[in-house]
Amino acid sequence: MMMQLVVVEDEYIQLEEYRILCEQYLQGEQYKITCYIDAEGLQEHMKLGKPIDILIMDIRLSNANGIELAKQVKRIYPHTAVIFISAYLEYAPFVYEVDHVYFIYKKNTLNRFPKALAKAIKHYHNKERNILPIHWKKEVILLSIPDIIYIEREGRKTNIIMCDEEQTVYQKIDDIMNQLPEDLFIRIHHSFIINFDYIRSFSRDKIIMKNGKELPVSRSYKKTAKEKIYHLMDESMV
Repeated sequence: MMMQLVVVEDEYIQLEEYRILCEQYLQGEQYKITCYIDAEGLQEHMKLGKPIDILIMDIRLSNANGIELAKQVKRIYPHTAVIFISAYLEYAPFVYEVDHVYFIYKKNTLNRFPKALAKAIKHYHNKERNILPIHWKKEVILLSIPDIIYIEREGRKTNIIMCDEEQTVYQKIDDIMNQLPEDLFIRIHHSFIINFDYIRSFSRDKIIMKNGKELPVSRSYKKTAKEKIYHLMDESMV
């Protein structure tokens, strides 16, 4: 999965400087950098459902407050790693209104930028395996993978059953399975994928989940499902 960086800065020279710094310190990573010189560009980016893994945000923009913009981003993309940059230290106390990984005082950009970006990249990799992006209409919805109980294919739809909600998408169940961690999810049927952590009990032909749902184990998946369940049980007891 490609890391998506978004940089927002209303001074073009500094915007270009941040882009170059990102490229210098992202060697070995798969990434895409998108730059905006105003709030409207960022807002359109969000409206289109484009991902934001790392946001580098100037606080004092000519037409907007960067802290308020970051709040909007975090409401839609709660796992985004935010780096604030400002030439005005008086803004420093207010950055704590938003979950962020670093605040850079502009005079110290060259010294602090590598540390800030390293922290944001670490945050990204820690969260990467815990997020499932799904497509619904023109939006990209980010689901918490640990909260998924099971996934069911029903006709042309795929239902994702979670602890506190249910999402329906038109993505194929095979495509979703390919995005899930192999050490957690088990295919038990052509139409069902389960999260090992939510198994209450199992037998030869069925599995009962912790939410009470009884799911069938098909003949074609019986052997591999059983082997994987016992393998994960052994690992969980180490």
